[in-house]
Amino acid sequence: MPEPTRPFGGASGHEHDLGDLDLAIRYASEITRYPGVLVVGSAAILGTYRPEELPPGILASEDIDIAPLCAENERELSDAIDVQFGEGSAFHEKRDFYVQGVSRATAVVPRGWVARLVPVDTNGDPQKTGWCLEPHDLCVAKLARNDPKDQVFIRALIEHGLIRTDLLLERLGETPDPDGINLDGGRSTALDLHEHYRGRQNFHGRVRERGTRAAPRELADRDPASFED
Repeated sequence: MPEPTRPFGGASGHEHDLGDLDLAIRYASEITRYPGVLVVGSAAILGTYRPEELPPGILASEDIDIAPLCAENERELSDAIDVQFGEGSAFHEKRDFYVQGVSRATAVVPRGWVARLVPVDTNGDPQKTGWCLEPHDLCVAKLARNDPKDQVFIRALIEHGLIRTDLLLERLGETPDPDGINLDGGRSTALDLHEHYRGRQNFHGRVRERGTRAAPRELADRDPASFED
């Protein structure tokens, strides 16, 4: 298995914390006027692990990816998030990060992913909840893209005992091939990682099979499996 070829993060060197995630969820919810948004990028790991539990530098990034929960006006709402809080906005200039409005279909994820979403309430307010991908589902989404920086992210989580390679392979097996995206590269990377770390993993993280709250029904069209009895 090759060593990582480039470090985490973007040019700014900014590293996300829970305060950044709170702001992104709160401001995006004000745009969608809906009690919740979907967090699909690297910052979703903060739904499960506190910053001090994570590998140093893993959240060094300029953007937080947020999608509207509901299908209605999804494109318009994502564009509005970009205009108000995206790259080059007044929000971005004031802070060291921006909020990227994306589609609910951006993340390629396994069946049952909605039931595993991790809710993060802003200042304890359930009317502004960020539904974060579970770590293994997040890593499947990154393997679908299989960019070198995503491979570094996944490898760091494995080395810190926060995800399991066997479960990652299992979730990949439960992931439908989306139109226009070939998952063979991601599957090959996952197999390489599993073989490389075989017998050397010290998993002490958390695995979520069902959420602590009922899954948001607005996502039923994206993942019917989460709503099957």
